[in-house]
Amino acid sequence: LEFRRVLFRSDAVSTPEIQLYRDDGSAATVLASNLVCAAGGATTNVFAPGESVMSLGDKLHFVVPVAGNARRITLAIKAQVN
Repeated sequence: LEFRRVLFRSDAVSTPEIQLYRDDGSAATVLASNLVCAAGGATTNVFAPGESVMSLGDKLHFVVPVAGNARRITLAIKAQVN
C-alpha cells in the first residue's frame, strides 16, 4: 500500500497539527513534517523518504502533537495498492 495524499480537516478555530507513523517494528514518521490544519483544511503529498509504503503487518499510528481547541478531526488517506 503506497500513500498518495493525506487530507486533514478540523472544527478548531486554532491550527491543530497531525503526524502519521508507520510501525514495522520501529515507528517512523510518514509525513515529511507535521500537517497543520488551517481554515478549510490541509492536504499534503509530501512524505518522509522511504516511509510512504506500508507492507503486510505494518501498523499506522495517528498522532495529534498540537490539538489546539479541536473537538473533531477528520483524516482521509488516498493510497494505491501495490
